[in-house]
Amino acid sequence: MKILFLTIAWPSYGEHNIYTDLMDEFVEHGHNVHVACSIEARHDQKTALDKENNIQVLRIKTGNLTKTPFIEKGVANLLIGMQFEKAINQHFGNIKFDLIIMSTPPVALSGVFKSLKHKYGAKTYLLLKDIWPQGIADLGIIRHNGLIFKYFSWQEKRLYDAADYIGCMSLANVKFLNKNYKFSPSKIIEENPNSIKIRRKYSSSKDSVFEKYNIPKNRCIFIYGGNLGKPQGLSFFIKVLRQIDNPNAFFLIVGDGTEAYYVQSKLEKLKLENVRYMHQLPKDDYEQLCDTADVGLLFLDGRYSIPNFPSRLLSYCESSIPILSCTDANTDVGDIIKKYGCGIKTLHGNENAFISAVNKLANDSELRKKMGKNAFKLLEEKYTTKCSYDIIMKHFRG
Repeated sequence: MKILFLTIAWPSYGEHNIYTDLMDEFVEHGHNVHVACSIEARHDQKTALDKENNIQVLRIKTGNLTKTPFIEKGVANLLIGMQFEKAINQHFGNIKFDLIIMSTPPVALSGVFKSLKHKYGAKTYLLLKDIWPQGIADLGIIRHNGLIFKYFSWQEKRLYDAADYIGCMSLANVKFLNKNYKFSPSKIIEENPNSIKIRRKYSSSKDSVFEKYNIPKNRCIFIYGGNLGKPQGLSFFIKVLRQIDNPNAFFLIVGDGTEAYYVQSKLEKLKLENVRYMHQLPKDDYEQLCDTADVGLLFLDGRYSIPNFPSRLLSYCESSIPILSCTDANTDVGDIIKKYGCGIKTLHGNENAFISAVNKLANDSELRKKMGKNAFKLLEEKYTTKCSYDIIMKHFRG
């Protein structure tokens, strides 16, 4: 099949994420894959087409869509559809695609998705990674039923209408969509989780990377890595850190985002002995830290009414470490962690439950070892790209 994948989350050449892994899976099965992705204005690069790992990757110059103030992000979203359509027609105009796959965010590519579907007569598969604009309204960034909310709700509806298949990150997402949106009987809405290729296996001990970053070796290391933004509700994390006095527990926070300055400034004022914030690390060093840490942390703001599902879970599972989730009540990520015996579920805002979970994990190395093995087993059974590939391709075989 000739496949076109639309996304704003394609990394730099040589790096990988859930999308590069999935498209590599298609290539390995003999498909002809083309990618149209954004290159944000901050990188100061022109639109360009290159071949990367047997995939034709068209990087389209857009405004800044991530790690930027909401107004700038909003303007960039208004323009992105026109920018994508122009570049795709220019560089891929003569290719007749059989399948168009798109990931959210942003919903603002709905017009391109719909237009290309009709142009090529292709089937369309939406990988729904964010329910927008409901999510940002939950966090108070925009007003429910205001003009901005109504505009992006229209874009969202158009996006769903253009999709023949919608793959959701979990069963909670499937149930949310079926409950809150009206779909035609022919629309297929199914679970198609975040997925990765299992590849990371470091042989180095804890000593080398811990010495490099002056991290204590004789403590239970709780690591949070990734985006530091409003969706994580990190003010609760900072608040509860002040109350943890377990001498076995040490917390690493590694990442960047719109809330990075808030996190850094708060921690500098608190001067907590058991917490370290690191703004950015080389990817290999971060992955080594994950592999040698003892517990992975997941956070989602308690105000969410939509069931988000953090992809960070996969990194922790690959590192065979237990997960401590601290999320809203609507996501089922904590339920899955609990069901598979690979961590502890708590609710965002419940300080006592979070502190109790920290103490339980910090004081029981055998429990951590058992949960870590279960986490890797969960990854193998449910979250590999082969699983995602098979879910999509079952609609086209035969």
